[in-house]
Amino acid sequence: MRAPARVRTVFPPLTGVAAVLLAGPALADITTIDALEFELRELWNQYPNSTLTVNNTPEGSLTGTLAIGTDVPGEFLRIEDNPLGQFVSHDGVDLFRANSHRAWFADNGGADRHEFDFQAGFDVSVDVQLNATVATPRLEAGFFFRHGTGADSQFIVKTFNDFPEVGDSSLGEIAAFGGPAPKASNLKTVQGPPGLEWEGLEYNAGETATLRMQYLPPVLDENTGAVIEPATMQYWYNGVTAYDEPEPFGDTGLQFLAPGTTFALKVQTQSTVPRGTPDTVTDPLYIFSNLVIRDPLAGADIIGDYNNSGQVEQADLDFVLQNWGDTDVSDVTAWVNFAGLPGGNIGGQVEQTELDLVLSNWGDTAAPDFSASAVPEPGAAAVLASAVWGLNISRRRRG
Repeated sequence: MRAPARVRTVFPPLTGVAAVLLAGPALADITTIDALEFELRELWNQYPNSTLTVNNTPEGSLTGTLAIGTDVPGEFLRIEDNPLGQFVSHDGVDLFRANSHRAWFADNGGADRHEFDFQAGFDVSVDVQLNATVATPRLEAGFFFRHGTGADSQFIVKTFNDFPEVGDSSLGEIAAFGGPAPKASNLKTVQGPPGLEWEGLEYNAGETATLRMQYLPPVLDENTGAVIEPATMQYWYNGVTAYDEPEPFGDTGLQFLAPGTTFALKVQTQSTVPRGTPDTVTDPLYIFSNLVIRDPLAGADIIGDYNNSGQVEQADLDFVLQNWGDTDVSDVTAWVNFAGLPGGNIGGQVEQTELDLVLSNWGDTAAPDFSASAVPEPGAAAVLASAVWGLNISRRRRG
């Protein structure tokens, strides 16, 4: 049974800060990102004598940027902060022990930090691995947002949880928190909506975790600028969604990502020994790989182009076959264009309809074309369709 459509709520016209933000200049879409800009020892640097390397290059020899694209297979970023050594108090007060580093997504070869267009969507995924040779440091890594309003949001994993009152402190937290973005935590350390699906999951040091997030922009009244529907966010941890359906913005009054919002890959090493006790922690290592950046709305007019590559092709057929019978393909990182799927494939099912959309639009690179020239030869189509029944496909289930 398909899930009902989200209720459309009309909000009052934008005023104050929101109205000013909307009046700003047009911003670049997500696909213009081509570099990472490093900001090392940012905010926290209580271990200033640590030996810091990025992709095996010493801190003092770094150029400050790293060229990337919107598809980066394999390892592309390795940060080592080793050894951290003796703790140095912050402003003479023993309150917080950490080193923190950022790699900001940037345009123009790293010259400009990428600023989001709040009226455009994004779908970003990355694999991250956190390692340390001793148990004392708490490592955390993932995505970091600096909103145009000045607030910060994060979507990260931790090797050690610092809220022992809510459960076993050895469990690794998976959390989205801070700023106007929707919030979630497997340990409920931040206030999130009911029905959170990460309960019972955990992150452990040495594991590779796939973090993915998708932002869909607000629906605005074209005449008044009023928000008809707020922007939404969905997070995935190893293919498991945080919410049953995308969660709307609005708990801080802002119903979308503010223009001027920038984002980064973040790593942070934090001491877990009792305060007031000198400590030495060693070998923190962070590895990022398999970066995928997509505009989830860009290919919406190419029906059947499920991976948003710009053409209906073999990969799209493979997605259908490999996920045959599924009622939710949101755990498939590369399946980012849900155009033509029943109910956005929330409560729908991958079956003959999805197969027909691939076959009838085979080779398309623009708007849907149902002409005979776009459809594979009958013999080829029959072979492709029969492959569904010839494959013993295990249906994916949410963890």
